[in-house]
Amino acid sequence: MNMGSTDAKITCGMAPERNLELNQIKPDIDSVNISCRAQGVYPEPKMALYKDRDRANGLNIKGVVVESTSKGGEYDIIAYKVIQDEDLQSSTVFDCELRIPEANYVVRKSIVYYTGTETIVTLVE
Repeated sequence: MNMGSTDAKITCGMAPERNLELNQIKPDIDSVNISCRAQGVYPEPKMALYKDRDRANGLNIKGVVVESTSKGGEYDIIAYKVIQDEDLQSSTVFDCELRIPEANYVVRKSIVYYTGTETIVTLVE
């Protein structure tokens, strides 16, 4: 084998996300749409949304819609849920968790939502 050759291919078993976004949008005065999106992930990831300290207990938010699409061998994934303000505390921490189980890879992003506010966003890294 010629060690100076550039013909050898090195394959990577995992590609972390190029971008991970966690957003809150108020579709109306009494609710919030929490959405998390990741792009360019391989292999196919899993995603979950949590509120407050429920992640520590393994209790993800019920009824979250998760959609994954593949293009060019990479995956884009989004998770979202509209939640009524009356079901939340005055300030609620939401967590997005992106997992690639085959690679033991986990990344999280957090955001604080204040009920009754328009579009104030506080990111917690």
